[in-house]
Amino acid sequence: MTYSASDWDALAVRVQAGDREAFRVVVVELHEEVRASVSRIVRNAEQADEAVQAAFVRAYQRIGTYRGGGTFRPWLKAIARNQAHDLVAEDLRFVRSEGLMLDVLAIEAIEPEEPPVAARRLADCLAQMSARHRLLVERHHGEGISLNALARQFRIAATTLAVQLFRLRRSLRRCIEQPPERT
Repeated sequence: MTYSASDWDALAVRVQAGDREAFRVVVVELHEEVRASVSRIVRNAEQADEAVQAAFVRAYQRIGTYRGGGTFRPWLKAIARNQAHDLVAEDLRFVRSEGLMLDVLAIEAIEPEEPPVAARRLADCLAQMSARHRLLVERHHGEGISLNALARQFRIAATTLAVQLFRLRRSLRRCIEQPPERT
C-alpha cells in the first residue's frame, strides 16, 4: 500500500495514542526504506540491522515529540541515521584508542622474538577480572557482539555498559603495561 504524508501523520497520531498495531504497520512498511538510508553509513548488514532496530525503538520512545506536518518519514530516517552514526563512532572509538587486541598485535610486531608474551599478559590480566567482567570483554571484543545486544543480554542500559567496558579496557591496558612480577 502507498501512504501519503498525511497517512503517515495519522499513523503517528495513532501510535502516540498507544496503538501498537499502528506502530507495527510503520515498522513493516518503512523497514526497508529506513534500512536503505542507514546502509550507506554503516560498514555491514549487521550494523544496518542494529541501527534500524535501535531507530524504531527510539522512535517509539520519542513518538510524543513528533509534531506532524507531513514529515514523519524524514523524522524516522533522521533518527535511524543518528543511530547509524552512533554505531560507526562507537567502532571508531574502539579502533582508535581502545582496541586491546590491536595493541597486542602491535606489541607482538615490535617484539617478534617473543610474540606470545603480549597475548599471555592479556590472558593473565583477563584471568584477574571477575567472571562477569571477563565475559563482557570477551563477548564484546572477542566475539564482536554489539553494545546494544550485550545490554539486552545483561539487562542494563547500553550507556551503563559502555562506561563499564571503557573502565574495563582501561584497567586491562594498565595491567598489560605493568612489568610482569619476577618469581
